[in-house]
Amino acid sequence: MLSTGRLIYGVAADDSHRESHQGKAWIMVYSSSNNKDTLIKAIRIGDFYCSTGIILDSIFYSSNRIYLKNQNGNTIKFICKDGNTLSTVSSNEVSYTIIGTENYVRAEISNLSG
Repeated sequence: MLSTGRLIYGVAADDSHRESHQGKAWIMVYSSSNNKDTLIKAIRIGDFYCSTGIILDSIFYSSNRIYLKNQNGNTIKFICKDGNTLSTVSSNEVSYTIIGTENYVRAEISNLSG
């Protein structure tokens, strides 16, 4: 709450691991419309992701599988907690089956411009 009494909704991205990536990320919010109430609801429930220009079409997951589809990426890496690459696929659509020993899995999507 600011001193003016206005409530501010915000999110932050902490995925800037290389100096060259700083200042290039922004937050993408999953929302069914640009309606203010719909956007605020999406932010409140944490329905967002950070991006450096890759446009995600779909992110789905189940207890042991992650599925991603994007519009403008051509390489998808799945990376575990220690930073090691688990899998690299040259595609804009991929799934990864979790084997259970990863502890953490993230997807890094890139395109020809890096």
